[in-house]
Amino acid sequence: MVLKSSRQVRLLVDGRLSGARNMAIDEALALLATTPTLRAYRFGPPAVTLGRFQAVPEGASYLERMAASGIDVVRRPTGGRAILHQNDFTYSAVFTSGEGGTPSREDVFHEVALCIVETLCDLGIGARMAEHGEHEEHEAEWCFESAFGVDIECRGRKICGSAQRVFGEAILQHGSLYLDDAPLLAAAKCGFITLRDAGGRDYAWEEVLAALVRGFEKTLGAELLPGRMTDAEGKLAHSLELEKYGTEQWLKDGCAERDV
Repeated sequence: MVLKSSRQVRLLVDGRLSGARNMAIDEALALLATTPTLRAYRFGPPAVTLGRFQAVPEGASYLERMAASGIDVVRRPTGGRAILHQNDFTYSAVFTSGEGGTPSREDVFHEVALCIVETLCDLGIGARMAEHGEHEEHEAEWCFESAFGVDIECRGRKICGSAQRVFGEAILQHGSLYLDDAPLLAAAKCGFITLRDAGGRDYAWEEVLAALVRGFEKTLGAELLPGRMTDAEGKLAHSLELEKYGTEQWLKDGCAERDV
């Protein structure tokens, strides 16, 4: 496996942070990437993250409705479509170049997917990888999607989507699992299956985190070491939060140019 060259992976665990703060941290980790990092976090208040190039659905009226519902809206650094972060477990993974060079996007999609499948197996949930294009029924605005990549499916429904972006010699990947139904999840029509529906019981966020750590360690043969952001990462994240992710311009306009 390409990612198995990463014998040690830094583990970052955050509590509930704003959407702008979470996205700023993820980009800072990718821009200053010196070590493979797996980050698990939550959103407070609940948030919708839009894909990097996705238009704001229905413009200002949509933002007003979300605000009235107590839902934050932020744009991700990664592509794909919108996802609602409410009663969910979100991870980000940053992998850097090693002896074999920068891993390809498809390699990261596949190998992280194997880690997630192992995580779900640890939780007593059977799942499989499904290539994009295997299913043609996609919603117009919601859920992680891209022209390529890997989703994780359980009983024919998406249980974990993914989105990526390349930053120089680093790759940032996002993914989310729903613990239970969120009040707005049905309205979003994502076609997700929650962990509760898939496993037939409730799952605590901390239980999923422990399974994720075991899943990555077992699949990659790596050791996950609890860590913290460096001072440089923290400073850059603060700047990105104030000057980019927390601004109306980034939310409404996104990025003008796509990655090559």
